[in-house]
Amino acid sequence: MASITADAVHLRASGVSLVVAVGDRRLPRVVHWGADLGEDRAPELGDDGPGERRAVSLLPEYSRGWTGTPGIAGHRAGRDHSTRFVTSAVDLTTEGEGAREVQRLSVLAADAAAELALTVVIEMLASGLVRARATIASTGGAAPFALDAMTLALPVSSRAREVAPYPGRDHRLPFGRGTHSRESRGGTPGRDGSALLAAGTEGFGYRLGEVWVTHVAWSGNVRHLAERADGDTQFIGAGSIGARTIGGGELLFSGEILLEPGDSYASPWVYFSYGAGLDEASSRFHRFLRARPDHPSKPRSVVATTVGVGLDLERLTALAEASAGVGAEFFVLGEGWSKGGGAGASAGGLGDWYVDKAIFPEGLRPFADYVRGLGLEFGLWFAPETVSETSDLAREHPEWIAGHALDLANPDAFAHIEERLHALVEELRPTHLVCDHLRDHIEDGNSASGRTIGHAQTRAFYELLDGIRSAFPGLEIEVRSDGGGRSDLEVLLRADRVRATHAADSFTSHEATALLVPPELMALDLPARAGLAGQGVHDRRSSTALWGHLGFEWSAADPIPSTDRLADLRAWIELYKRYRKLLHTGEVVQSDAPGREVGLHGVVSVNRREALYGFTRGESASPDAAPLLHLDGLDPARAYRVTVVRDPLAPEDAAPEDAAPLPGWWEAGVIVSGRMLAAHGIQAPPRGPSGVVLLRVERAKAAPHRF
Repeated sequence: MASITADAVHLRASGVSLVVAVGDRRLPRVVHWGADLGEDRAPELGDDGPGERRAVSLLPEYSRGWTGTPGIAGHRAGRDHSTRFVTSAVDLTTEGEGAREVQRLSVLAADAAAELALTVVIEMLASGLVRARATIASTGGAAPFALDAMTLALPVSSRAREVAPYPGRDHRLPFGRGTHSRESRGGTPGRDGSALLAAGTEGFGYRLGEVWVTHVAWSGNVRHLAERADGDTQFIGAGSIGARTIGGGELLFSGEILLEPGDSYASPWVYFSYGAGLDEASSRFHRFLRARPDHPSKPRSVVATTVGVGLDLERLTALAEASAGVGAEFFVLGEGWSKGGGAGASAGGLGDWYVDKAIFPEGLRPFADYVRGLGLEFGLWFAPETVSETSDLAREHPEWIAGHALDLANPDAFAHIEERLHALVEELRPTHLVCDHLRDHIEDGNSASGRTIGHAQTRAFYELLDGIRSAFPGLEIEVRSDGGGRSDLEVLLRADRVRATHAADSFTSHEATALLVPPELMALDLPARAGLAGQGVHDRRSSTALWGHLGFEWSAADPIPSTDRLADLRAWIELYKRYRKLLHTGEVVQSDAPGREVGLHGVVSVNRREALYGFTRGESASPDAAPLLHLDGLDPARAYRVTVVRDPLAPEDAAPEDAAPLPGWWEAGVIVSGRMLAAHGIQAPPRGPSGVVLLRVERAKAAPHRF
């Protein structure tokens, strides 16, 4: 529901308003971003009323009195470092309908003195997400324009008193004066949980307060920031002091972007999500991704992946058979299959993407066919950017190498890796392809030219993904960079699965990724490897994997687990399959329970008829921690039957004394209203052998019990 007057544009969707001032021929200034103002609210008024007008430019300029981080930082040999753009055209359009509707505001501007042209696009998506990007072009000049940074930002209310550089239950900082910055410099964003940055009212949480979240959709180096200028929150003339903003952009290397006349630079999309708590802000990202035309619609298959080098065909055959036996549906052949891989990654195999005949004398196709004969789909692991120093490729083409990376911006290098990838997919016909980013690119520069491989490398990576998707429709692509790297919205427009982190980390380790990525796109593995920190599947870490796209890993070196451990693995997989339709279509609900040792996570169906919640309590947590579980997200007016899901690791023939006793009213379930479950909570049953309690909630026809 977009409207425009002579001086302002009002974009509205899903309970969110964005009011943009477009008068005075200045760059678009945001008057309000937050809760819906309604049709009757005058768009010239800010979110705090007429006494506090919050007109902050999407690309703030020093020339307009801004004293914080500038929207555009750059120069021409020291000149034109402060821009003053003048708007020449404003256009408002609406495209699509329903969940795919987009309200788009486009602004054209120019700085005649600096010989720069600018296009700014702001979109309100149907989910209530706001996203913006800008393109700058050099139209002349005696020297190239060196662009150091382009930072897009939106103002947040003065009610925002805290900043969360790592959104989740922890890591709150006062929103004090100055700049709070989170930067990713390793060539991938998000490995340390920094894919998002949030600001919110004091004490905000998943279900508490107001929150404003920003995300830079870029698979390379990024910067997120929250900034508060000095002084009281007021405006003086065209400038401002005291404004609070959040935003970000690509983190560019020095001298990386030099714009000659006719050259341009397009920023990544920067997303902004407002919500009554992190859950609502998160749901806007999830709804946006689920509205994609090619969003996965079939059940998300259980993925078994081999890890490690030194492969053996007999061993691989046994692993494939074991995968089928425990209920896996995909078998992904991981690293070590390529030429030289048998000796270890440090001795080769990375970069020489030809099948190692020492491991597969007849090629890889017979093994792929054998996997398919077991009823499994076959997948292949590939690391297009990583090169071993001892590989044939590195020796024969040193000009293609940048540090430990293949310079994909080099046309010849790109053509080579594209040919290898397409040839392998054509021959083996995998249905799942893992594209891994193994090593950080911190100071990598091309060995021949010395040019950095930052921006251009990421663009080339996108081109590689676009090409393989176009050539092989239906191929499922997983982008992996362990620890949550490359879990961004731009890569998710090209991928069907991203790696969050090992479930063997703490229950809360995937929280930041889960805020951005819906469960069906987030790869989470059961800790099934025998050598993984000495852990099996007998703890709460296994339950974490239920809340994503479940998989597990086989170590190429370790023996196949015992019969008992295989049975445990099968039990978790059966539990996942039982509930995956709900888990991968419902709304995610997180808990505001204090402390990292207590977790409550749930998924509620869109129609609010059913839900599944998981409660975990770490070994070091107090036995009395969170005795009442507040089950949020349900319809307060409905009655629900709550039952305890049988622990997947509980023996079928367990004697009564072997199982922890349940409260009497848990035996057949209890009927409680949605209002009571959220406001008062329900007593937590004792945990079983797995360390997690799963609660099944279904709509009931009977009246709630009285307590």
